[in-house]
Amino acid sequence: MAGKSPKAQEYVTVDTQEGTLRGLMTETYTGKPMFKFEGVPYAKPPSKDLRFQWHFFVGFLSTGDEVVPGNMGLKDQTEALRWVQRNIAAFGGDPQRETLLGQSAGGASIQYHLMSPLSKAISAEWYFNDSVSLFSCVWAPSVEQENDSAFLTEEPQKIVAEGRFNKDPYLAGALDLEQLRQTQRNGVLSTEEQVGNLNENFDTIVGCDIRLPTRQEQLDAANSVKQSYYSGSDITLEDSYTTALFDSHLFFVEGVDAMVRSVARYSTEPVYYYLFSFNGPLSSYPGGAGAAHGDDLQYLFASNEVEPDSPSGIIQAQMTEMWANFAKYSDPTPEQKSLLTQTWKEYDESSQFCLEITSPLKNGTNVFGPYMKFWHDLLPLS
Repeated sequence: MAGKSPKAQEYVTVDTQEGTLRGLMTETYTGKPMFKFEGVPYAKPPSKDLRFQWHFFVGFLSTGDEVVPGNMGLKDQTEALRWVQRNIAAFGGDPQRETLLGQSAGGASIQYHLMSPLSKAISAEWYFNDSVSLFSCVWAPSVEQENDSAFLTEEPQKIVAEGRFNKDPYLAGALDLEQLRQTQRNGVLSTEEQVGNLNENFDTIVGCDIRLPTRQEQLDAANSVKQSYYSGSDITLEDSYTTALFDSHLFFVEGVDAMVRSVARYSTEPVYYYLFSFNGPLSSYPGGAGAAHGDDLQYLFASNEVEPDSPSGIIQAQMTEMWANFAKYSDPTPEQKSLLTQTWKEYDESSQFCLEITSPLKNGTNVFGPYMKFWHDLLPLS
């Protein structure tokens, strides 16, 4: 018996400055038609002399000089941004209203673009970090020598403290327990031995990841962290929530919070801050202590894995609507609808307003207030 004929694929072509591109007709998870363009050549391929300069995995190798200056991954992204600037109008877009969306390393990349003279960007998450212990990162963005093609020539915290970054509408946030995975099975802080090592060597381990200028200052700060979170007591496996919380604040929340405050202080553009705390069937640890790093993407890009009327489906629809509104209007909730049950107010230093993304949406202020005061007193930006 003959099978059904495959559905004919539909394409569209667009003429760009570099040539003609072909896009495939497809649809969004809600059934809206769209064309998908993949494999777009926006720069010279990493071959021959460019082979090691532009390869993703050396996406941050630096010898500290002009031979291998570093930050090639970020410069690669800059080339993509320049391509979009040149060609987005051919797709019906506005080159003056580009929005970048990134999570984790992607969010960190956007943060660097805000600071770099080579690029301008909208929307970001995360902060500069070149950790070497609990959250090891072998190759990280680096400060380059001054030259015309340098991406970053100063320490990011100095740029942030002095407000010398691109001023654009800005939306940023964090999850309520980013480092939950560290304390769960197979995590780096999930066994008696691992936690015992952290307890015995807390200042040495944690001090590496505190952005203070001298080793002694780092060690003293680490002792302050232990006192603040554990009241100076020994750390045990039973303290797993507290351990995940301090780890989350150290590596994610403090940096995000500091950047949000600085943008609000120096920029006249709108700033929006959120805390994602929803825990559901697509979360890394359903029914667990909180939302872990990456859980937000599971709902934002859940496709057809959730029922539209379920809490997960509603969270997905709300995030999609708010993120799209921010891209279109620089305002995630330009009008209140049955779907968007709360107005997401702009953040400023006096109100410190945030939106908690959970079920249902909640208005809030001063994310992790006492903890963030501790961190900002310990690590002042100015």
